[in-house]
Amino acid sequence: MTKRILTYLCVIAMLLAFFTACAAEDAPVDSQPQVNEPQLVVAANPVFVYDDNTTAVAYNELNKAMTADSQASSLAAITASPWRWVYGGNGAWTDRAVYGFGRWKNGAGAQAKGAFAYTYNAAGSQSLGVYSTAKNDLATYQGETLPEAGLLLSVTGKQEEALHYTVQQDGKLTIQAGSFTAIEQVAGIKTGFLAEDGTPRRASLRITANSVQLWSGTLCNTTASTDGRPVTQLAHPAITDIPVKAGDVIVISFKLDAQANSDLDVTAPTVNEEDNWQIVTKPSRVPVTSADKEVVTNDGSIPVISDFDFTFTLVRDPDRYTAITADFASELMDRLNTEIVVAKRGQSATHEIVVGPYDARPESVRIYNEIKNARADNGADFVLRLVGTKLYIVGVNDDALQAALDYFLNTFIKDDKGVIRANYSYYYKPEHAVYTLPGGNIAGYTIRTERYPSLIVQRAAEAFQQEILDKCGYILPIKAMNLEGTDAGDREIRIGPMNGAVNVQRVYDTRFTSANWQNYYTSFETDGMLDADYGYYKVGFAGKSLTIQGGSNYAVNAGTVKLLAELAQKKTLTTAYTLSGTYSSYYDYQNKAGYGTVDFSLTGGFGLTYMDNFDYEGTDEEKVKLIESKWQVSKDNSAGGDKDEHDMYQYRPGIYGKNWWVDADAAGNNYLFQVTKKRVAAYGDPDDHGWEAGRLIAANKWGFRFGIWESRMVMGTRNGACSAAWANTLSPYTRDQANWECDVYENYGRDVFVPCFHAFTSDPDGRDTRNFLYGKPNLQTPCWLEPNEGEHFYDTFHHVTVDWTYDYVRVYFDGQLASEMMLDDNHPSAESFRNGLTIKFANGIGKDSYCKKMPPPNGVNNSFAYNPYYWMGLYGGDVKDFFEVQLVDFARVYQVSNDTIDYVPAENDMRFIPTFGKVK
Repeated sequence: MTKRILTYLCVIAMLLAFFTACAAEDAPVDSQPQVNEPQLVVAANPVFVYDDNTTAVAYNELNKAMTADSQASSLAAITASPWRWVYGGNGAWTDRAVYGFGRWKNGAGAQAKGAFAYTYNAAGSQSLGVYSTAKNDLATYQGETLPEAGLLLSVTGKQEEALHYTVQQDGKLTIQAGSFTAIEQVAGIKTGFLAEDGTPRRASLRITANSVQLWSGTLCNTTASTDGRPVTQLAHPAITDIPVKAGDVIVISFKLDAQANSDLDVTAPTVNEEDNWQIVTKPSRVPVTSADKEVVTNDGSIPVISDFDFTFTLVRDPDRYTAITADFASELMDRLNTEIVVAKRGQSATHEIVVGPYDARPESVRIYNEIKNARADNGADFVLRLVGTKLYIVGVNDDALQAALDYFLNTFIKDDKGVIRANYSYYYKPEHAVYTLPGGNIAGYTIRTERYPSLIVQRAAEAFQQEILDKCGYILPIKAMNLEGTDAGDREIRIGPMNGAVNVQRVYDTRFTSANWQNYYTSFETDGMLDADYGYYKVGFAGKSLTIQGGSNYAVNAGTVKLLAELAQKKTLTTAYTLSGTYSSYYDYQNKAGYGTVDFSLTGGFGLTYMDNFDYEGTDEEKVKLIESKWQVSKDNSAGGDKDEHDMYQYRPGIYGKNWWVDADAAGNNYLFQVTKKRVAAYGDPDDHGWEAGRLIAANKWGFRFGIWESRMVMGTRNGACSAAWANTLSPYTRDQANWECDVYENYGRDVFVPCFHAFTSDPDGRDTRNFLYGKPNLQTPCWLEPNEGEHFYDTFHHVTVDWTYDYVRVYFDGQLASEMMLDDNHPSAESFRNGLTIKFANGIGKDSYCKKMPPPNGVNNSFAYNPYYWMGLYGGDVKDFFEVQLVDFARVYQVSNDTIDYVPAENDMRFIPTFGKVK
């Protein structure tokens, strides 16, 4: 009977997975690894000293890069290093891209234990590593002495190959005296280049500075020697006072002249002839077929259930893995219907499952380091290993750890009869692809977004990151621009506009209208989107950086999706690469096609279902009619306060051009302007009583249930203004059942961002809210955001977003999670939070009790109100001049296809009244 070998999968992955990387744009890429190719391995320790005593020690800098890259699952550190591998010669050096990072290999593909290197060809035989004589077993040909630490340079091929150093500063440079020593064996693995097999074998070495040769020498075997004596070590003197400027190059080059080694002179990989799997580590071969499950414990195997109880105690680092272990324990309980014990700090048990690395369980840390150091493309790697009676489940990062726990559940917890065999070891180390961009290996790139991205753009960046992790094994960092928008690099995936903080500046405490507002805005920065159709996207290169631009954030997302599909197919993109197209998607309420016209190809399976960019054209009267066909403009008084409550009474005249209007900036981007101001007789108001406010609402026009609602805006948060982007249950949905209010943000009269959820009952006499930010139980994660130092919410554009499903409500601020609430069976008001919503944008004044709110978790009211009297009194302003504006760029809704949702109550919904969009 043929038995299925779990570790066979791991070993196959190891056999197939060449160290991934990609070549520079014009560099040749090896498509097939050579077998038994000539390979020279040299130990050296280059040390350069500038005239100000600054030193560049190759070992220190490359060892630091290796540590950083293995920890970050990337090749960013070596890519940014001044040390590179090049080929060519005569001054025309061309970069070789880094293929990856992993165990050192000889010319026949055999790996050496404990030796690691960056690789520069597909076979892994051309490499740059570091060594320490205290840790690495290196054997020379004639017993020569090596520096205690240095570089291990492995060279193959017929071209001149070189270690290339970029000078970092002006001045004079000294190359300290040193040596180049040929290495015969690395950890017992033969290299064999200078073997005495009767064939001439030689390698020429030289040191050049800006193409000027400073020193040269030749390594050779006896046959190639002119005097019959082999040369296996070369020493060079100190080379002093080399005039240099930043950007100059120092090159140490090698050129080989030899045929391939015979099998006797080089160590070949160990292969098991019976089933043809390569022994890379020492895994146990673990059968798990059904015929093998009837195993007694005296053979070292451990059943997951013993005497009706779960055999193991879960152990984790309580400072890192409490949440993931709790979820794991919950899933175990659901599957096994038994109690699961999680050890407290300091406790131990005979049988343990150790989740993740934990200093109190040293073996877990050793396994973690084994994974991290095995290769740089380790972003998805994990290990399950039984050592004695303890099963270690370790991933290289949190996502990999979750994948390892899922693997355990799906392998051993299908039922209560699972058995973990003695010496069980499974190493998930998937094969990876090679993705090439002009700047080299894609692992050396950084994903860039603007300083304050939308969630839709952030999701595009995360999708790109996940694709590279899945296909290449590297984790590309996602980095937002700095506040000034000035820190872009030269190897980036630029997703969307590369803005810093996008600001608006105006004359404050001064009134204006739609007729003259441009005179009072001293600065109105652009959104950085293409001046094109909203759905248009364009992909190309700016230098070595890949750029994805669009007419909108959703176009950028669509372009990213298309790019990833082509990248997976092509795997190599040059600077000539371009891609463009137009994404078109909308919910068809006019022709009753509904979701039939929605393109669900954005990341996560989302599609644009509705948008309003406030780009209305025509006369003021025509604009008002168009807007009022889709929105209601509030024209009423409000419950902002009683008339005798410190004059905090609010009116909504709804006058276009004074209380609200739509208009475009100089770049042609349109906005909704909403004004709140003090009613003052001196400014033509009927009396000095109260305040004016503006509100645009979708109620009785359109609404939605579930999906992503996103808006870009400058919030009205100055001088006690109380602005908001919010939604509640109104027609076309009904409040005759449990319903709710979603305050995406409110500000309580201060320059803050506070999301808040309220649940209502269907009782018309009982509409008091249950506030899930301040109330009990406190089921919404508290959030009280303040601007970055030197900024204000009232002078900077930000993206505010709700991601809402049957199972949760999440609020995002500039693409980052700000607050969330899970809607599970334990939630007392889940029914309320699953009713439909209608959107509102408002800018006004809050009553005193509202403006006394303090941050959670307790939310105890302050003794005074943060109203305009308070704020303007701080700087001696006259409250009659109170005048604040909120800007709204757009409102967009995205949803996934209901074809992907199995449960009807969880399906997405869009509703429009019959007259929606029809101008009277």
